[in-house]
Amino acid sequence: MLLGAAAVVAVLASWAPSGAQSVAGTTVSLTMNRTATLEITPTGQILATSLQPAAARTAQVGLRNIGERPSQVRLRIEPVTGEADPYLGFEIRTDGRRVFRGPLGALRSWTGTAIHLRSGQAVRLTIRVALLDTLPAAAELPEQALTIDTLEQPWAR
Repeated sequence: MLLGAAAVVAVLASWAPSGAQSVAGTTVSLTMNRTATLEITPTGQILATSLQPAAARTAQVGLRNIGERPSQVRLRIEPVTGEADPYLGFEIRTDGRRVFRGPLGALRSWTGTAIHLRSGQAVRLTIRVALLDTLPAAAELPEQALTIDTLEQPWAR
């Protein structure tokens, strides 16, 4: 009888209804394009990845002020829908200095911290995106094709 009960427990423990073992996730792609005064390397798609909860991926991008004057650069992302706003987290750093940290929804506005670039100056931008573990179990977000916009303004040092 003990062996029979153990077999039943083992079968029940290994059994799950169809789909119950699926893990929440989404696919994220980030694009960043060159402007008249800001060279971006690489240009275009800088990240394309699948994310699971609590997983993060990082992209690195070079920014260089090709304008004649010092510039301050702010960033934002305007997703098509707000569906992923509370579930995707971003951290943006430049040369070790944090420019932004928070959920996607907060990146709908220009970053409060600017990246200051003298004419000809280049910096490395590190963009970390994570699927936060606040996404409900087994939920699947639609693919997120996101473009990072830049706002360049004169910088009076």
